[in-house]
Amino acid sequence: MVVAANAAGDAVAKPGFEIVFDRAASFAGGAFVLYGSNGVEQLATFRQDLGVAMMNAGLRPTSSLTPHMTLLHDQQRIAEHPVEPVRWNAREFALVKSHVGKGVHEILGRWTLGD
Repeated sequence: MVVAANAAGDAVAKPGFEIVFDRAASFAGGAFVLYGSNGVEQLATFRQDLGVAMMNAGLRPTSSLTPHMTLLHDQQRIAEHPVEPVRWNAREFALVKSHVGKGVHEILGRWTLGD
């Protein structure tokens, strides 16, 4: 699976793009996240292109995704609310193995997004 995922990463040639998150809320399962109501279109397009590359490499990516950044995990639920926009330029993406519950994230592949 890692070999196929790396092949999918190799197949994606995209320019870098800006990501803007302007909402915060708790997701099911206790994750408190930032996400965007606007400013995530290019991220969604990138995710779609990566999904096609994954399918071409023999993988089955999930079809739905809410682009977000997890800030913490907590059982307290916080309702959706606007926040001052958090912006950054995506210049690379990575294949990460998350050791669930251990706080360990292992980078298995890394790719630079073009200009």
